[in-house]
Amino acid sequence: MPARKYSASMDSDLLLEVESAALAEGVTTSAWLARAAEDRLAIIGLREFIADWESQHGEITREERRRARSKIDHAIATSGQPKSSRARTKNASGSAENRTKRAS
Repeated sequence: MPARKYSASMDSDLLLEVESAALAEGVTTSAWLARAAEDRLAIIGLREFIADWESQHGEITREERRRARSKIDHAIATSGQPKSSRARTKNASGSAENRTKRAS
């Protein structure tokens, strides 16, 4: 799909963080923001999936979450994925949520 131009406003400090992250990843700010939007939409889809699953099977317990996290951490650790990507994977939803709450 062809790219469409847009204009967006955000907190100056947040924009500096975004620009720095984009530079570190070797992509444009627009490409970084597009990826962040894709990631956020994936999180929304996952939350909807989990809510649907829980409505059919009951709430996922803390112990089940702990076991799942352990399996994910193990899979990442043995995948050869760089450490920086592991941290991003582990903290992606929390960071996005904190920034969303801060912007509100």
